[in-house]
Amino acid sequence: MHISSYLSLDDLRLFYMVSTSGGISAACKNYGYSKARFSRAIVRLEDQCGTVLFNRTHSGLELTPTGKTLLDNARLISELGSEIEQDLRAAKKEPAGPIRIAASATSARFFVGPVIARLRDLYPKIQPHISVTSLGPNPQSENLDVVLRLGMPNDPNLVAKKITTTRFKLFTSPVNKHFQAPMNGEQVDALGRIVINVQSSPQIWHLTNAEGKSITLDSKPIALVEDPVVATSIVQAGNGVVFLPDFFTAPQISHGMLQPILEDYSGEEISFYACYPPQRSTVPAVRAFLDILKEYTESIVVKSKREVSS
Repeated sequence: MHISSYLSLDDLRLFYMVSTSGGISAACKNYGYSKARFSRAIVRLEDQCGTVLFNRTHSGLELTPTGKTLLDNARLISELGSEIEQDLRAAKKEPAGPIRIAASATSARFFVGPVIARLRDLYPKIQPHISVTSLGPNPQSENLDVVLRLGMPNDPNLVAKKITTTRFKLFTSPVNKHFQAPMNGEQVDALGRIVINVQSSPQIWHLTNAEGKSITLDSKPIALVEDPVVATSIVQAGNGVVFLPDFFTAPQISHGMLQPILEDYSGEEISFYACYPPQRSTVPAVRAFLDILKEYTESIVVKSKREVSS
C-alpha cells in the first residue's frame, strides 16, 4: 500500500470511530461530530491510500482489505491520543477544558441541566459536551468521561458511583377527567399507559405494596415516548398515566401538576449511577462535575422530603 503523503492523526482517529461504530451515522451519534467531518476525513485517507477503505453495502459500511490493515494502526493512534489528552487534562490544577458526558433521557432531564449550570458558574473554563441517549454508551470505547444511567452497568472495568436510589410509581394529572380516587389496578390500566420507551424504563409495570400484594399493568400503551419530559407533559395535559421515578416528582405534586395513583404500590427499587473509567477520576473537570452532582442530589433529596411532608 503506497501512501502519497503523511496521514493526518485526526483523520485516522475519525476513521477508527467510523469503523468501530459501523457507519458514519452511528459515529455521529456516538461521538457528536458532524457527518461532513467524518466524510471528509474518509475521503482524504482514501485519496492518500489510493484506494477505498470501505465497501458500501445495504447494511452499512464494510472495511476493505486496505481498511482492515489501516484499522489496527488507527486504533493504536486513537488510544495513544486519548492517553496523552488524559495526562494533559490530569496535569491541570484548575478544572478546565472539555468534559464529555452522556446521559439517559431520565437522568439528563433531572440532573444534567442544573449541575452543568452550577459547574459553569464555578469553573467557566470547563467546556461540557453532552449527549442524550437511550442506548447505554460505553465510556471507554466512546471516549466519554462520565455516563449517567439508571441501573448498575455490566462492565466491571468501570467505576459506578451511586447518585441516588428511588422507586417507580404511578402518576396521572389532577385534571384527568377519568381519574377518581380510590382506583384499583384495572381502573388505572384503563386510563391508558404512557410508556417511556427507553432502555432503563420498565415497559411492563410490576408494582407491590408493603403487604406483598402485587399488580401488573401491561395493557397496550396509548403512546410510546422516548423522552420522559414529553411523556409527563402528555399526562399533565390530562391524558393517561405514567410510571416515573418517585424521586423526581415531589415538585410536580406540590404544584398540582401530577397526582399519585395507588400510592401504597411501587415498582422495584432502582438506583442512578455516574459511571466512568478509573483514570478519569484524576481529571479536575471530572472531579468537579462529580462533586457538584453529589451536592445537587443531596440538596434535592432534602427538598423533596420537605415538599412531601408539607
